Amino acid sequence: MKGEKPVLRRIEWGIREREREREREREREREREREREREREREREREREREREREGGRERGREGQRNRKVLVNVSAHTTKLLLLQPARSVCLCYFTNTLSPLCLFQPARSVYSCYFNNTLSAAMGTHTTLWAVCRKVETLVVLQQLGGALFDTALQVVVKERSNSTDGGVNSTSTVDDRQRAMSDFFMTYNLLGKLTPIVPAIILAKLSDRGWRKAPIIAPLLGYMASRLVLLLVVVLGWPIQVMWVGVSLHGFSGGFSAIWAGVMTVVSLGSTEQRRSGVMMRVELLYGLAGLLGSLVSGHLFQLYGSTLGQGTVLVGVSLLLYGLCLLHAVSLLQVSVDGSGQEQTTPLIRKNRKEEEDKGEDEGEEAAAGGEARSNRINIGLLFVGGVLYDVAVAGAMEILVSFQMKEPLNWNAKQVGYGNASGFLIFLTSFLGVMVMSRFMIDSSLIIVGMLSFASGIYFMAFVTKTYQFYLARSLMLFALIPTPTIRSMLSQQVTGSSYGIVLTSFQLSFKVASLVYTPTYTKIYQHTLDWLPGFVFLLSSSISVLATIPIRFVESTPILITKLPRPNLVLPDSRT
Repeated sequence: MKGEKPVLRRIEWGIREREREREREREREREREREREREREREREREREREREREGGRERGREGQRNRKVLVNVSAHTTKLLLLQPARSVCLCYFTNTLSPLCLFQPARSVYSCYFNNTLSAAMGTHTTLWAVCRKVETLVVLQQLGGALFDTALQVVVKERSNSTDGGVNSTSTVDDRQRAMSDFFMTYNLLGKLTPIVPAIILAKLSDRGWRKAPIIAPLLGYMASRLVLLLVVVLGWPIQVMWVGVSLHGFSGGFSAIWAGVMTVVSLGSTEQRRSGVMMRVELLYGLAGLLGSLVSGHLFQLYGSTLGQGTVLVGVSLLLYGLCLLHAVSLLQVSVDGSGQEQTTPLIRKNRKEEEDKGEDEGEEAAAGGEARSNRINIGLLFVGGVLYDVAVAGAMEILVSFQMKEPLNWNAKQVGYGNASGFLIFLTSFLGVMVMSRFMIDSSLIIVGMLSFASGIYFMAFVTKTYQFYLARSLMLFALIPTPTIRSMLSQQVTGSSYGIVLTSFQLSFKVASLVYTPTYTKIYQHTLDWLPGFVFLLSSSISVLATIPIRFVESTPILITKLPRPNLVLPDSRT
């Protein structure tokens, strides 16, 4: 028995040694696999570099072709100016006598050639630059938002005047509270129609865009915009009931609405820019949108007070808005260029790094599967928390902003057209302050902290808004909302970090649709609460929004800002026009 124990120990030692050897062999195999993967990655990088070089060659070829076209145009214009006479001989005959005394020892011919070529090059360069700017989507965005800012002020003031009239309108009543209830009921129906009718048309237009009809999501909504503006013009000129505007907003919605046109604009921007420049181009488009809204709101109140012959106030303002949308439609049909950059094609790089052993070797051990499962569960929890926080914040912001339109029109504020325009301009100013805030704070704050700062900024401003009795107090409350546009786009960015590339569109579309579903609840709820609190505290709904906004920060605090397997995406363009602050 004593002799058997050493033998057993040697056998056990041999078994353990063979097991360790097999483990070392598996480790060496994994290392070889990692080395092969690194080699494949280097090969893909070399292929991408060769593709960039080929694209650079194609771009240089296109630039040379454009230069040749410019030279052909210059030759044609020169020939016409010289009445079909040989340009060279005429120039030599004329400019030799004119320029020879000034040229000293230089031949007159060479001096003229330099001067003439430089002048023509500068003129043609300026002409080409202006033409290129006119064909860009930024021009369309500016025209569209200028017209939209004018329309918003016109609609708000027209509804107020009709509610105060004694011959019909929204609901002719004798008390201020009754007029406020009539206005809030009108805007409740108007907003619900504007939010629900575009859902299906926007999806159809998006599919058409994916099939190559890139201008369809832009042109179709512009037709709806023109129809709704034309309806308002007829309401002002012919004295139709203001409820006719429900037909106008329905036409606008069934053509795709704002969600369709903005998606189309972003598609054109993405196709016409490289990956390196895309973020900057999108930021530029969004800043131009905010600046155009700011300018349009500032001048809208003054335009409203202008009279159109015998047609009364508001005719000029609505007419200018309709004209701007007509120019916008003409630009989209005839001038807008949808260019496809070589590196601007859609890519399907996954945002979650899939485990390569899972794809290539089905024999992944249980420890790795457990780790991957834990990470997937963490991502699902993050998505749920972000959805809850985003929807709560949208309820707080959108509900308050819908009531703010009626709140501005009652005592003690009782704004006129100019003041309405200035108030709308203060809302567009938040586009700029939020953008600057992100540029500064993102250097030392994580995304979840940025979201909380934006939510608390809105909560403080809307809380102060509940007790506003003077116009200057309104602007003080607005000044507290400087960062109110940060949360929603940042939440979208964080959502994109939790899913694969194939699920990116589904998740973000679901996130946006959740706002539409929530509006079915908060729009009538806020309206009825406002109507029932007019007698004792008209700003009670703003206190409610402040509380909901603070409540929305709770799920955001528990979101993991940097999941283990998620690649870090570039910081998003945070000044988004679909925000309702």
